Amino acid sequence: MNDIEEIKKSPFYEVACVLDKLGNLDFIKRADLTHKRPEMLSHEEHYFKVRTLLLGIISALSYMQLSVLHIQRKHNKQYFLTHGYIDYSVYRYHYFVFCHGIATLHDLFFKLIVEINGFNIGSKRMIQWKILKNMLLAKNEIDIVKLLEEFYTTIKEHEQKRNIASHEGFLTSPLLEDYYTTHIWTNAGNKNDNENSYPQYTEGTKENKYLIRETKKKCIDELNQLINASINYTLTLFDLLLPKLIDQVDVEFINSHKDILIGINNKNVNKYIMLRASQS
Repeated sequence: MNDIEEIKKSPFYEVACVLDKLGNLDFIKRADLTHKRPEMLSHEEHYFKVRTLLLGIISALSYMQLSVLHIQRKHNKQYFLTHGYIDYSVYRYHYFVFCHGIATLHDLFFKLIVEINGFNIGSKRMIQWKILKNMLLAKNEIDIVKLLEEFYTTIKEHEQKRNIASHEGFLTSPLLEDYYTTHIWTNAGNKNDNENSYPQYTEGTKENKYLIRETKKKCIDELNQLINASINYTLTLFDLLLPKLIDQVDVEFINSHKDILIGINNKNVNKYIMLRASQS
């Protein structure tokens, strides 16, 4: 399984962070000279926005992972009674956080693509897929379009549930419904009643414990698979956007910070930024 740290070590992420750092150094120098806050130059603002979006992507993936850890965490029955809620409510809440994280990630993909390409798309708060898709196709960015469509197919069910929950306050998950059904059927029959038709839904029975355990495991496995897929899509998108980021870098900007870049001595920085300067 891929890890979020792989994203932080990717060429796109490391190069974008270094470019933002250099832009910020220039900004601070101008502020020191004028003794007031200057306006950011266009490339400084661009690198700052890109890095901010990258931090948002890391945050969204981290919340998704944290949500699964909370669902995975074991609590005894007294814990839930003490805090006044049932286990299903806890799992459903953390599943909603997971859905929110994956929907946020999708939105950040759109915003990052718009920023890197410099698309004039109007409001960047609500980017319409049809508009973005047409702009990408006009630039023959078929690979990015394909990636975004595959990503949406993967996460569609969970993103839609986040939207429904946000607007209507209603959230369901087939992977969690057996928890809810358990509470409905708790008093359906005595656990020692041989005629009980629903032992799997009767709290405390062997069948019920097995159902709870297997349902929870199935839920956790699926959510972890979604996290892994999301990390893979993120890495692939970064690889597709990297050449555009490098092409935008001004050689004079690189040369003005050559000593710093040499001092950083980062493999990806040397391979992409320093090489660009040497070839120009």
